[in-house]
Formats: sequence, C-alpha cells, structure tokens
Amino acid sequence: VFTWVQKRTNFSTLSLTNVFLTFLFMAVLRYAFSLDPETVPFYEWLPFVLFVMIGPIVAIQYLTFWGLFGRIFDLRQNKRIVGGIDTGQLSATILAFFSIPLLIDYVINETYDLLLVAALSSFGIFFFTLWIVKSFNVDAATKKPVLGYDEKNAKEEDISYSDLYKNKYFK
Repeated sequence: VFTWVQKRTNFSTLSLTNVFLTFLFMAVLRYAFSLDPETVPFYEWLPFVLFVMIGPIVAIQYLTFWGLFGRIFDLRQNKRIVGGIDTGQLSATILAFFSIPLLIDYVINETYDLLLVAALSSFGIFFFTLWIVKSFNVDAATKKPVLGYDEKNAKEEDISYSDLYKNKYFK
C-alpha cells in the first residue's frame, strides 16, 4: 500500500500523512483507555489492537524515515552517516526500553499513560518531519525526468518470474 500510494503522490505529503496518522492513532488509543470500560464495547480488545499495530507502525515509520533520509543526502553522505544513524537508533531503543520502568514508577500514574508519551513523541516527529519537508526539497527526486524516458508513450510492462531468469544481468 505504501509503494502504491508513493507512486501516486508526493513523498512529502505521504510522509507527513503517515506521521500524522501515527500521532492520531496513539492519541485515540490513549483516549479510549481513559474511558470507562463499561461504556466502550471493544475495551478488552484495545491492548490486542495496540500489540498488533506495533509492527505496521514501526515499519511505516522506518519507510518514512529512510525515504526522507535517502532524499536529503546523496550517496557519499549516506555511506558516512548511515552507521551513526544505526548506532543512534539502537541506543535510543535501549534507552527507551530501560526508561519505561522508571517512567511508570516515578512519572506516570497508569501504564496506559505511556500512550500519552507516545502520542506526544509522535507529534514531535510530525513537527520535525514538517520542518524537514519545508527545509529540504524532498520531492525533487521524484519529479526529475529520467533521461530517454518518454512519458507520453510510456507503458508498464508485465514481467513474469521466468522473464527475470532470462535476463543476463539478473543471472
């Protein structure tokens, strides 16, 4: 779905929409947990929905992050920076997981208030993504015409798996 939408819209719009929808999802879930369990018919399903959505949310956030990263930096800069980003990402994950017990013991009252932290963080990500999109021309890579590509006469070719193995470069 991400690739299908990416082909049909600007990457800046797609990335901002993804980050905003993540913020909205976290905020709505936090609000749903604050309601009385008697009034919400699907209350017992909320932890399951949250658990199931961890994977898709993380995957979409990674696609958005690395998509923006690939559009901001050129190949030479990518090679220099990518190791530091992976190290920082791993360090931030470790710090986040170790800070959860401290947050629960000293800062927040209920466990589901971690969703408030997630919603506020998602809003921060939205703000920084908006800043990046405004500061850098992230849509320039998708708007460049390909050399020798005639858009009027272009058509998509259906390639089967057997066609791939016939291609000498693929072999």
